[in-house]
Amino acid sequence: MAASCTDSGHVVATGSGPEASTPPDGSSDLDAGDSSSEAQTCPTLTGGPPGIAPLPSAAEVVYQRRELLGFAHLGLETFDGTEHGGSADSPSLFNPTSLDASQWVTAFKNAGVRQVTLVAKHETGFCLWPSAFTDYSVKSSPWKGGQGDVVREFTDAMHAAGMAVGFALSPLDNHYPSSSSTYETYYRNLLTELLTNYGPVAELFLAGFEAPTSLNWSGIAALAHQLQPSVVIMMGPEIAATGADIRYIGNQTGQGNRSLSSV
Repeated sequence: MAASCTDSGHVVATGSGPEASTPPDGSSDLDAGDSSSEAQTCPTLTGGPPGIAPLPSAAEVVYQRRELLGFAHLGLETFDGTEHGGSADSPSLFNPTSLDASQWVTAFKNAGVRQVTLVAKHETGFCLWPSAFTDYSVKSSPWKGGQGDVVREFTDAMHAAGMAVGFALSPLDNHYPSSSSTYETYYRNLLTELLTNYGPVAELFLAGFEAPTSLNWSGIAALAHQLQPSVVIMMGPEIAATGADIRYIGNQTGQGNRSLSSV
C-alpha cells in the first residue's frame, strides 16, 4: 500500500486490502479509533503457553494488529518538486486548490488501512497547522487566506471514520534549525500543540535521519506519554531512547540487524 499527494491536495492510493472492518480474529478493538478505551485493551486468549518476557504492552499489541498503516505527506516539497525541500522555500508555495481530507481517508480505508500517519512537519520545518510558535506554517500561506489547518481537517476526517491517527514530527528541521540551542524547547512546544489540540493520537513517528542527538529524547517521550497516555512512540535507531515503544527494523539504508525481531 502506498499513497502520495498531488498538488491539488488529493491522495492517490495504490494496493489492495480487505474492505471489511472486522479483523480475522473477530476482535473489535481494531474497528474503533483510539477515542474508545477498548482500543487499548487486548483480548485474553486461553489454551496457549505463558508468555516469555519481554512482552508487548496492550497498546503495542493493538498497534501490531492494525497490520496495514499508511502515510500522508503533503508539504512544501509537493510544490517545489524536490524530496527534501529547499532552503529558500516560502510558505507562499503551499496552496492546494482542492484539498479534501475526507477523500484521503476514504481512499485509505477502502484499501484496508486502519491507521494513517500525517507528516505534520517534515525536515523543511514547515508546519501543516497554524502553530503559535512559528510563522513558517500554513498560517503564512495563501491557502484559505492563511486560515487553514491541514492537521485539523485530517484528524476530524480520521476520527469520523473511526481510524487511528498518527503524527510524524521530524526531529530534523532545516528552517529553525534543529542545531540551535533553543530547538528542544521549540520542538516540545510543537509536540504539545499536536498532542493536546487534535484529539486521540495513536502513534508519534520520530524519524532518525540526521536527527539532533543532543536532545533529551527520553524526556520528549515522557512528555508525549503524559499528554497522550495510549500513544506508541516510534524513534529511529539514531535517536532511540528510553520511552520509545516501537521502531522499524533497520535504518535509513533499509538494512536490518539479525539480532532484531518482532517480539
